[in-house]
Amino acid sequence: ETYPADFYVKADDDIYLNLAELAGLLRRHHLSERVYIGCMKHGVVINDRRYKWYEPEWARFGTPGNNYYQHATGQIYALSAAVAGYIRENNHQLHRYSNEDTTIGAIMLGLKVDVVNERHLCCHDCKQQTEYNMCIAVWQWTCNGVCNLEENIQATHKACTGKS
Repeated sequence: ETYPADFYVKADDDIYLNLAELAGLLRRHHLSERVYIGCMKHGVVINDRRYKWYEPEWARFGTPGNNYYQHATGQIYALSAAVAGYIRENNHQLHRYSNEDTTIGAIMLGLKVDVVNERHLCCHDCKQQTEYNMCIAVWQWTCNGVCNLEENIQATHKACTGKS
């Protein structure tokens, strides 16, 4: 079943998300038909199976220690309807890597899309935000989400909104 939308957003359930700011971000890009929005990064391809982000097909990226191409962090990213539709329609032909964020990044490499590197999608806390420069998503690199979510989500909300 499909749900018509201008954008499709993938967000982990252990991040703090400011929905009003996310809606504003998506509104600013609504005229872009083919867009990929995320907190873009490059990272080393993990070729050691003992690690969480191990990539069994690491050799596709060259020698050990090589980096992935630019791709959005897996905590949150958005795809315009046209891009999401392309993936849905061609899913059976698209190669998948072991991590979904690198898979989406690989697909984007072959498509004519506007890539938006939105740093407000990867705030580690809300200390640097101002009234005109708000965090959209908050998570910590060390946890790949809000560390100790059950204990810290209320404090994160208060820090980001000033509300209890």
